[in-house]
Order: sequence, then structure tokens, then C-alpha cells
Amino acid sequence: MHKIYVNGATGKMGQAVLKIIEDNDEFAKDNLLNSDVVIDFSNPISTLQILNECVDNKKPLIIGTTGTNLADLVLVIAQS
Repeated sequence: MHKIYVNGATGKMGQAVLKIIEDNDEFAKDNLLNSDVVIDFSNPISTLQILNECVDNKKPLIIGTTGTNLADLVLVIAQS
């Protein structure tokens, strides 16, 4: 079973991802510290915050957030 934390779970895409997780026996939603992967569908500010948490806790991060600017993307790349 793969444990997934969804950042931005209250938005449309976050809710869609949660539905897939809940409907599939191979996945379970969990908190960031216990998760195998983090999926982010939040906003650019929250994305940078969750990026730092993922780096600190050595968690892979999938970013689906839109509206990030070039400076934010440079930070993401630098953290990778």
C-alpha cells in the first residue's frame, strides 16, 4: 500500500486525487511524515512551504500547482 499526503486537498484537483486514493485499495491517505509521497495542488506560497517540509523530511513531491512564477520555479529546482 502506498501512503499519500495531498497538500491542497480542499480544492478541485485535491478532491479529485483524494477520491482516487479512497476508491483504490493500493493507496491510503496519510500525514506528511508517514507518507511515501506528497502531491501538491495548493497555491504557489503553500507549494514553497510544503517543498521545504518535503526536503527536510526526505519526501518525494509531485507539484501540480499552477500560477508559480520563475523565481518560485528556480527555488523548486534548487531544492531538488
